[in-house]
Amino acid sequence: MALLALFSLIPLTAYVFWTKRPQMAVLIVAFFAALFGPEGAFIKLPLVPPLDKLSLPYIFLFGFAMVKARSRMKRAKPMRGIDLLIAMAFIAGFVTFSNNGDALTYGSWKSVTLPALAINDGLQIGFHELLVAGLPFMLGRALFRSPRDLRDLLHFMVVAGLIQTAFIWVELRLSPQFHTWVYGYGAHSDFLQTIRWGGYRPMVFTAHGLALALFMLVAFLSCLVLVKAGETKIRKWRIGRVALYLGIVLVLCKSTGAILYALILVPLIMRATPGRQMKVATFLGVLVLAYPVLRASDWVPTEGLVEQAKSISPERAQSLEFRFDNEELLLEKARERIWFGWGGHGRRSVYDDEIGKELAVADGHWIIILGGRGIIGFLEAFGLLVLPILFARRRFKKLTDETEKKAFAGFTLIVAICAFDLLPNGLFSNYIYLLAGALMGMAQQTRSGTDWGTK
Repeated sequence: MALLALFSLIPLTAYVFWTKRPQMAVLIVAFFAALFGPEGAFIKLPLVPPLDKLSLPYIFLFGFAMVKARSRMKRAKPMRGIDLLIAMAFIAGFVTFSNNGDALTYGSWKSVTLPALAINDGLQIGFHELLVAGLPFMLGRALFRSPRDLRDLLHFMVVAGLIQTAFIWVELRLSPQFHTWVYGYGAHSDFLQTIRWGGYRPMVFTAHGLALALFMLVAFLSCLVLVKAGETKIRKWRIGRVALYLGIVLVLCKSTGAILYALILVPLIMRATPGRQMKVATFLGVLVLAYPVLRASDWVPTEGLVEQAKSISPERAQSLEFRFDNEELLLEKARERIWFGWGGHGRRSVYDDEIGKELAVADGHWIIILGGRGIIGFLEAFGLLVLPILFARRRFKKLTDETEKKAFAGFTLIVAICAFDLLPNGLFSNYIYLLAGALMGMAQQTRSGTDWGTK
């Protein structure tokens, strides 16, 4: 059933590309795969990484876009400018391979041996970044260029969030079971992580409850941005009531991080000027890029953050302290091969000197990338997310229409908070690269007037 779902993306992509605008086709297929596709299922071909719900839909989308929206793709000039970060990551994969030709053995009386990297590993590192980050980013940058594209994107996110709530209500009552019911196995191995606040934390078809909560946060914030931009209805419903409903469901997703993000961003979107929103988004983007340096220099007040978390929830404080402790261990290991990393096969992790047991757990996407692919890999993975924010800040000044400025600034803030979430959490889904690419495309298309380009 899981493999059938993956292969069904082919006719789905063909149908929506021939019946919808290219922008809507990309959104429908990408988010259908992210929100309803099977976790853990993949198709394995020689020389390329496993093709799953994160990569396979974008291969189909890119191929159909080159046929159905050839002129748009050509005008965007793929693999130039910021897209060169993708090429850099592909080349860096081979340097990572060449630097890790040694097998690693840990443990004195009970040992574990991690294999040396082979040339196929270098290929897989490069292809993985192209498929998971590069293609979504290039599609977003090429196809989303105008105010109409932005409004369609925000409307789509709200409607997708509303559809998810139907499944969320069921799992709040019956526990996360949809993935098991449809695909025959659970999406996450630790069922205890679905229990929160005396009840269940829904997952639907995502990898973790945190992933679903982040998506619902994006849907909720998208609705607020539309409210700020003057929209009055989503389909036939009053937009204010839709926003309130999505906010309630977000809280019921029981993710402390997503709720804290909402508490900070809701007044910012509804009360602050677009200019101030752009400043906050820029600050978040710069913080994301600077975080490894701040962390390595002990400039992040980890003890103070843990104490603050204790005032909110002792359980969350313990979780935060656990993450910081593991980051310390993994960061120390990453320093040994800081530029191009340790590669895969668990080589970036930390192991016990006696029994060879893995000691560290990597939660944040930043430390996973830094340990596996080094500073060069980090700059590619996070540069594609942060540079559009910085570029958007510069181009924002060219906009004169207040409604468009509100929508543009609010969307920039959404991309910024998704990038920031990769500091404490992993990359559960790669639609963030599609959103970042869309932001870059719209920023590139801005003109000194109310029209960004072709509406």
